[in-house]
Amino acid sequence: MKIRMLLLAMMAVIVLTGCKTGVLKEQEIDVVTSASGAYHMESGMYTGEKLMALLKNPIGDISTFFAIATVNEDGSPNIASIMPHGLGEDVILLMDAGTATRDNLGRDKVARAILRTTDPAFKKGYDLYGNVGSRMLLKLIDDPEERNRLYKENEEEISKFRGMTIENCVFLKIVDVYPLG
Repeated sequence: MKIRMLLLAMMAVIVLTGCKTGVLKEQEIDVVTSASGAYHMESGMYTGEKLMALLKNPIGDISTFFAIATVNEDGSPNIASIMPHGLGEDVILLMDAGTATRDNLGRDKVARAILRTTDPAFKKGYDLYGNVGSRMLLKLIDDPEERNRLYKENEEEISKFRGMTIENCVFLKIVDVYPLG
């Protein structure tokens, strides 16, 4: 729990220093989700099947942390720790996306996220926990036909989550994946 709170606090500082306008540009992803602005954890970057497997079961390990960053209309940051669920090869379903996150995604169509967990195989030097995971650029899937298709293709899986209907599903496409930094 302390690790999650520390990471959320770090993410808030990063977003507060990186958000200058009401709409962040895609290229500003590193400003928002990277503490160092450098790729020094490339060997522990999750992509493809490994990333989607972790997104399908993000609470399987207590050390796993997912946060999504959007920008409020007034330019202030919005960071939410939301339970994601991976669908297919490159789609994330957000559960319980709060009003501000949902509004920001509806307006800007883009978000940045960080998914971090630990793997003892990656412990080295300064990294006492073996931090692995990814930073992601996400785009809202708001086309009604695409949303309906995703819902119908995954309806059995989605129905396991209490209260999830087509109306409250937030589907995001993973556009790009970056190493933790």
